[in-house]
Amino acid sequence: GSSSSASATLDVVFAFAATGVDARTVQSGGQGPDDYLASQAAAYSGSAGGAAKLVAGLAAMDIDPTSFGGVGVLAVMESNYNAVTGKYGDDVFAQSLFMLAKAALDQPVPAAAADYLQSLQQVDGGWEYCCGWGTDTNTTSLAVRALIAAGVPAGDPDIAEAVVFLHGSQQADGGFPYAAPGSSDP
Repeated sequence: GSSSSASATLDVVFAFAATGVDARTVQSGGQGPDDYLASQAAAYSGSAGGAAKLVAGLAAMDIDPTSFGGVGVLAVMESNYNAVTGKYGDDVFAQSLFMLAKAALDQPVPAAAADYLQSLQQVDGGWEYCCGWGTDTNTTSLAVRALIAAGVPAGDPDIAEAVVFLHGSQQADGGFPYAAPGSSDP
C-alpha cells in the first residue's frame, strides 16, 4: 500500500530471516515482500545505502541481486565502493550496510572497507551517522555489526570501546536513547 516503505519492508525481511522464516512465504493478497521490493528496486537503489540494504535483503531471501526488479542491484552497490579508500557511500550507515551485504552474500568484506569504518570511530568510542552529527547508539550498533561481519574479532579494542560507549548510553529503564542523554528509543 501507499504506507509501505522499502526500508521498513527490508527490516521485516531481516527479522523473518533471523527467525528462520522465508519472507517470500509471508503474503497478503498473493503478494510477498519480494514483490513489493521489486516494484521499488529502481528508486530505492538510487542511494548507496539503499542499494546495499536491498542487496542484503535479497541475500536474506536467497534472491539473485544481479537482476531484480529490472535493476542490477549488485552492480549498483558495487559502483558506490571506492576500493582505494575503502569508502562506500556518504555516511556510516551506507558503509556498514555495504559490509553487511557483502557478508550476507558470503563474499569477503574488503579489508579497506573495514579499515575505513574503523577510522571513523569517534573519541568517545561511538560512531556518528555523518560528519558533525555526533555519536549515536543506532550508528554505533550498526558499525559494530558490520565490523564483526568483516571478521574483526569481538575483543578488538575498537569493538570494546564501542561496547563501553553503548553501555554508558543505557538508560535506567534498560533501553537506549538514539543519543545520550535522552529517552529510550525503541
